Amino acid sequence: MTSSPRLPTCAFVRKVLELSPRAGYSSFFLLAAQRATGQGGVVHSYDLEDVLQRANLSAALRRLPYTPFGTPSGLRASEHWLHVGDARLTLPERLDAGGGAPSFGYLFFDSAHTGPFGAWIGSELLLRQAALAPRGTPASIHDVFRARP
Repeated sequence: MTSSPRLPTCAFVRKVLELSPRAGYSSFFLLAAQRATGQGGVVHSYDLEDVLQRANLSAALRRLPYTPFGTPSGLRASEHWLHVGDARLTLPERLDAGGGAPSFGYLFFDSAHTGPFGAWIGSELLLRQAALAPRGTPASIHDVFRARP
């Protein structure tokens, strides 16, 4: 009996939204999952500052042991976009850029660990995405707290 690695949902979508990549650890796992399928994709990361350690991220991607679809390579410009600035100002228009269809197939939030930012994610991003994708969009939220009413 052979076994294959189980891949997370983000591996099977073309466009991933990531909030606050910081050094790029979560970016690595999102990109590695997409590469494992051989279908490709792109991760759009939003952060207040450009502190993503691209050289480390690229070196780690080159060392991926599981590459059934070609030889390992470093970070390709076409598979990762870092958008610098306040996501509360730039991201809503990006979500609506799909012409009525959802712009992203997977949402990953690992952002400011504050109530107000958590409330913004719930009231703005998730509700807007729900309107664009009534059947649902997979999302992961890590350490983001919702403000108390």
